[in-house]
Amino acid sequence: MRNLIDLLNRSADEFGDGVAAVHRGDPVSFVALRDLVERCSRALRNHLGVGPGDRVALIMPNCLHSVVCYLGAIRAGATAVPVNVRLSAEEMRFILGDVGARALIAHERTWGTVAQAIEGLEGIDAIWGVDLRAESVTPLDEAIAEPGPGFGPPAIAPDDVAAIIYTSGTTGLPKGAMLTHANVLFNVRSTIHGHGFRPDDVHLLIVPLFHVTGLNTIMPTSLHLGSTMVISAETNPRRLLELIERHRCTTMFTVPTTTIMLTREPGLGEFDLSSLRLIAYSGAPMPVLAIERLRELFPDTLLHNFYGLTKTTSVTTVLPSE
Repeated sequence: MRNLIDLLNRSADEFGDGVAAVHRGDPVSFVALRDLVERCSRALRNHLGVGPGDRVALIMPNCLHSVVCYLGAIRAGATAVPVNVRLSAEEMRFILGDVGARALIAHERTWGTVAQAIEGLEGIDAIWGVDLRAESVTPLDEAIAEPGPGFGPPAIAPDDVAAIIYTSGTTGLPKGAMLTHANVLFNVRSTIHGHGFRPDDVHLLIVPLFHVTGLNTIMPTSLHLGSTMVISAETNPRRLLELIERHRCTTMFTVPTTTIMLTREPGLGEFDLSSLRLIAYSGAPMPVLAIERLRELFPDTLLHNFYGLTKTTSVTTVLPSE
């Protein structure tokens, strides 16, 4: 494999009607996911003229369209720019102007801030919306449903930039980390080696898809192995427990705050969570008492404390249970 589109095509060819993702309870096969990505890339290319050298900004919470539009932009030859949905309008405006986004795909839940961010901003030729109806916004479902000639993706080299992800800017303005296809594919191998991902895994994908853990660790590795992603923007602890039980999730990547909230959920004992074989956490220190509580609640579950940077694509170190 030379790039992420090779990875997508291979997964569709090899795993076919297997379940690649579950969103809002609906399963999506590997073949269906590839079809959605191809339709998205076709619309970007045929209707907007998006191609190599262009940047497509994505501002949406975790959903199936996060994956479709990310890979669709890349398949069109463009560079995807996932943007943190929690930023202020001013912060979003800086990133959109700095990266030179030509197209923007927003979500109903992010539109209020996005609309402020793009007011008077030049350079964005088109805006698509997910679950969104607004002036000058084309509904994504309509855009990708329109007929048009298909096309083969442009030649994408391993060292071509797949995505630009902006850092938090703790010491100044955010900076765009340019991550290549080779970077992400290497991270897939690192994830398999460091976290032990398996083909039969069902990943609870609740970490943001504008962040490298969801985007570069869980999503491409799951596609590569033929696993299933349960994609959700949910933060309510009880709802997360329901998702784990219903879909028999085997892995959960979170930040310590979410993990602690789950362990303190009053109704925790009501749920069958025996499918969980791996809980991984990062992003902040994990209190020793919280780790002891996790070991008490999940004695047979691996606990991984991992570390990575946006600039290093994702996984840098993994501290295993032992």
